[in-house]
Amino acid sequence: FFSAPSSYLLMLGRSQGVGPPFSPQTQQAVVNLINHLNSTPQAHLPRNVHSSPIAPHTTQLHAAAHRAAEHLLRDSTTSCSVSSAQVLPRKSSGWWWWRKPKAEEPKPPSPANNGVGSKSPGAAAQRKTSQVPKKVKSQVEHCIGIDLGTTNSAVALLTDGKPQVLKPYGSTKDTLPSVVHFPQEGGECIVGVRAKAQISQHPTNVVFSAKRFIGRKFSEVAEVQKQVPYKVVAGANGDAVFDIHGRIVTPQEVSAEVLKKLKTSAEQVLRAPVHNAVITVPAYFNDAQRKATMQAAEMAGLKVDRLVAEPTAAALQCAFETGRSLDGKTVAVFDLGGGTFDVSILRFGKGDAGNVIQVLATDGDSFLGGDDLDNMVCQFVANQVKVQTTVDISADPRLTEEVRRSVEKAKTEGFETPVEVTLNDGKRVVVNLSKQDRDGIVQEFLKRTEAPCQRVLADAQKKSLNIDQVVVVGGMAHLDAVRDKVGQIFGKPVFSSTNPDLAVAYGASIQSGQIHGKISQGFVMCDVTPLTLGVELVGNVMAPMIPRNSPVPIIKSQNFTTSSEDQSYAEIRVLQGERPVASENKLVGSFVLSNLKAPQGGRRPDIRVTFQLNEDGLLEVSAVDAVSGNSQNTIILPSDGLSKQEIEQQLQKAREKKEEDAEVIQSALAKNEAEGLLQELGLVVVRLPSKARDTLTTAMGEARLVLDQPQSSARALRATVEKLKAAKVQALQEIKQ
Repeated sequence: FFSAPSSYLLMLGRSQGVGPPFSPQTQQAVVNLINHLNSTPQAHLPRNVHSSPIAPHTTQLHAAAHRAAEHLLRDSTTSCSVSSAQVLPRKSSGWWWWRKPKAEEPKPPSPANNGVGSKSPGAAAQRKTSQVPKKVKSQVEHCIGIDLGTTNSAVALLTDGKPQVLKPYGSTKDTLPSVVHFPQEGGECIVGVRAKAQISQHPTNVVFSAKRFIGRKFSEVAEVQKQVPYKVVAGANGDAVFDIHGRIVTPQEVSAEVLKKLKTSAEQVLRAPVHNAVITVPAYFNDAQRKATMQAAEMAGLKVDRLVAEPTAAALQCAFETGRSLDGKTVAVFDLGGGTFDVSILRFGKGDAGNVIQVLATDGDSFLGGDDLDNMVCQFVANQVKVQTTVDISADPRLTEEVRRSVEKAKTEGFETPVEVTLNDGKRVVVNLSKQDRDGIVQEFLKRTEAPCQRVLADAQKKSLNIDQVVVVGGMAHLDAVRDKVGQIFGKPVFSSTNPDLAVAYGASIQSGQIHGKISQGFVMCDVTPLTLGVELVGNVMAPMIPRNSPVPIIKSQNFTTSSEDQSYAEIRVLQGERPVASENKLVGSFVLSNLKAPQGGRRPDIRVTFQLNEDGLLEVSAVDAVSGNSQNTIILPSDGLSKQEIEQQLQKAREKKEEDAEVIQSALAKNEAEGLLQELGLVVVRLPSKARDTLTTAMGEARLVLDQPQSSARALRATVEKLKAAKVQALQEIKQ
């Protein structure tokens, strides 16, 4: 459908009030078309209705399309023509929208009608079906909330005081697969559903689960890289990067492509540029991973207003959904997604600033998620296939991905359905998972969630807190076994959000609305740092500065000295982790304080080190020599990830290609419009007199020649569009006569 002529899209948009109005009969015809589209499998939809044969299963679809097109033509002769719709470019990206001529646009919203332009019955109906307000007050008004997930991502917006998901462009679901396909021959990468469909055919060209590698060294991902078919290598500075047939791609670049898709999808719906976003990250993400996520957002053209821990965002959505019912309660949030696991203890209450959500403790495992359960089931299936056929499917990337898809499908059905595999020789193997097999695998998987839960419970007990309620979110919340396990661990009834897949995105949009004043009385979030931050001392010792589960923002200072009296400089090495041995923790950055001076009396230099952690979990460290007054004050940049210079190079490349990209967009737009006109004219050519039919057929043939030329310029395509429009007007006049 999304590759079909634009007349389908135009009809769809107009029936929803985006373009000139049509009669009730036309709108009903379009509704019927949409229903047929929704009920037809995507694989059965032709990419080109002019050249694809009409298969039996698409006959009804085409009949519905033709009826809708006939109504469109009839209305065009009485109310408006296709040429009356203007195509307005949006400057910041490549999306275009069909809109009414400027003179017909609704008036700006006024306070009297609460932001809605018209009070007519038609406008009221449109308000009920519209996804977002149609007028844009300012660029910052549309600050979105993004859940950048391991397997799926989502974008949401606070609309009329309620969070609402913005369906990704080209997707039938509310979430976007976090998958990017890099074609071997080069060219533009593909993101989302279409990219995921390429995994079985091009497993080494498609990157998924990039979130598991972002901000990490190659040495940290030895086990994870064995679970993916694409090649993971060490970058120049030891980062984990991807080698896609000789092209080095960083996890930040992959995440940036996913964010670009979400950003563009939001702009497509909002019909306005989006520059700001609140993005969620796992609570257990360290400093390097958070900064790498910020870099990905910057590469995608987004300014991050705040990074929010995923359990905190889910709790915010829970509080928003349940109203005041959580006041004074202590809640455990269990967030088990596709690639990461977090558990947090939060306290809901009232403070001087209003409603307060205070994070008391957090823990988790950034290498635990639904992907791991899939891998365990895949390994079980591979072993069963080997027993039945002696074929080792784990050595074949294509078969491995086929098994993974079958396992994902079976998981959505609670593993009640068998897993089917078609081998390279065409033999079909069916593996049934008994209840005992299923329970054994799932319980082994869930056992890894116990230790983090026990640690946060111990932290809560130290503060004399009792858990009142447990909230389960994330894609794995759909499994009964997960909810049962959580209830068993905490000994409390489990509450699951209305849509656990979208709870984090909803929470991000609520936080975005609070930042930009769209909620009169929201929630103040007091988060904590997930890991201890400290400095390395002589003897491979870590001196803690900010202990784990300290509330943020926070500032801590401590005095240190040098190892010798005549030392003129000191290296400040900043660590993150829970080990007292410095080398066992993660080095997140370092800098040198020079020109040290020792105080009189033979004493050693006195150095005051200050750690300042902000709401996003980003760290700033300063060091001051008490005698000389020399100081260093810097935000610790991670040793992994892209440098500012590398990010700027990416942005500069995008700026340099701006005109070239605009030409491509203009050509694609004109070509789509021409295809749509050919579709419409094909419906009426048979109704014309012989002479007029020959003239129109000739014009259509000439247009087809231009469209079939891959090198046709935007100017040539636009000229073809104008000729077809003129031919259409003449054809309609012939029919009326």
